Amino acid sequence: MSLKCRQFLNNEEHGGSAFIMWDIREDDNYPQVTLGDCNRQITLEFALDQEKDYWNTLEKIDSLYEMIKDFRREVKKLARKKAKIKGW
Repeated sequence: MSLKCRQFLNNEEHGGSAFIMWDIREDDNYPQVTLGDCNRQITLEFALDQEKDYWNTLEKIDSLYEMIKDFRREVKKLARKKAKIKGW
């Protein structure tokens, strides 16, 4: 079994090739998530070799999720501030 998902991150008007993609294979001990923009990409692997790896991997994913939510909140505040200053 293999599960893959890819989603482009920019809206259609913006264009560009920013994306997020994940790949999980049943026989793989290192599922991956890849983030990319026009110039760079990073791939994160999450170990599933042993039971302790499983729990650590879940904690890492939860931490990433929480950090992205926090980042979104702060970017939204900054965007609103800039919009007021620039009159957008």
